[in-house]
Amino acid sequence: MLSSAVTFELFDEENVDKLLAANKERQSEKDDVRLLCARCGYVITSRDQRITVDGSYHHTFSNPAGLVFDIGCFRDAPGCRQTGSATEDWTWFDGFSWRIAVCRECRSHLGWSYQSNNGEGFFGLIVDRLVSPG
Repeated sequence: MLSSAVTFELFDEENVDKLLAANKERQSEKDDVRLLCARCGYVITSRDQRITVDGSYHHTFSNPAGLVFDIGCFRDAPGCRQTGSATEDWTWFDGFSWRIAVCRECRSHLGWSYQSNNGEGFFGLIVDRLVSPG
C-alpha cells in the first residue's frame, strides 16, 4: 500500500501536468507515423510498415492504359480492403500476383496488394493518395 505522502506526490498538480504532457507527446509521436487515406482520413498504415521490394521502397510504374503510378511498399495496410481476384497479368513485381487495394472506409482506390506463391506479401500504395495527420 502507498503511503499518503507518496499518494499525494503521484497526484500533485505538477506531476499530473507532466504526465499529461508526456502522454500528449507520445500520442503526437504515434500520430506522426500514421498514414491516412487522402480522401476520407481513415488510418491506412504507418511509416514503420515501409519495406524494400526489388531494392527500393519507392517505385514508379505505368499500367497498360498508360497511367503512371508512384507507389510505396508496405508490409501491412490494415486500413485497406483487397478486392477482385488475384492475377499475375501485368504484374509489376515478378513472382507476385496482385489484387486491388481500396480504403476500408470510403472504398477509394489506394493501390494493390501483392502475394507470392510462397506466402510472401506486401502492399504497393499510391503515395499521393496517402497523407500524414495534421
